[in-house]
Amino acid sequence: MIDSDFDDPLMAWNDCYETKPKKRILKRAAKIEIKRAWANWNGDKTATGAELKFYSWLWRHRPYFLTYRKNCDRWQDVKIWIIQYEDECAARRGSLRWEKHGAGMKGKSTFSQADAARIRDLLRQVRTAATDEQKKFRDRLRIDVGFYISDFTKSNVGFTAEDFDGLVERGTIKIV
Repeated sequence: MIDSDFDDPLMAWNDCYETKPKKRILKRAAKIEIKRAWANWNGDKTATGAELKFYSWLWRHRPYFLTYRKNCDRWQDVKIWIIQYEDECAARRGSLRWEKHGAGMKGKSTFSQADAARIRDLLRQVRTAATDEQKKFRDRLRIDVGFYISDFTKSNVGFTAEDFDGLVERGTIKIV
């Protein structure tokens, strides 16, 4: 491929000797473009596995959007960006995705008093544990109680027992 001053993103793939792109998209630009592509995608967004179908559509029709630098699975990023986009749309409508239908949740949002106490205890242990020990406590939250922090926040700050209590007060999580 002959390099030129003409900057066409699709030309990044037109190299008969390489399967890797000659040019990559920035991650923040990919996030914007993927959210825009999701908004304009003609597939059924309410069907089971719609995000995965969209991801395969991206690979076939918009591969440049997936060329950003990443050592891990890009599918996880795309899924999170889709959920964020849907949450942003729901916030504009005045409803939250999981409060309406529980779509996209891996765990539960209704817990017994004993489960709630166990969640608070494990969340406190997660915050005080060393980084390499935190995974064990998060696994206990998922396996023992069915509580996934990622169902309620995408923040990397750290989910605390106080955050859990806030979700209970707002009615996002129900204690029976």
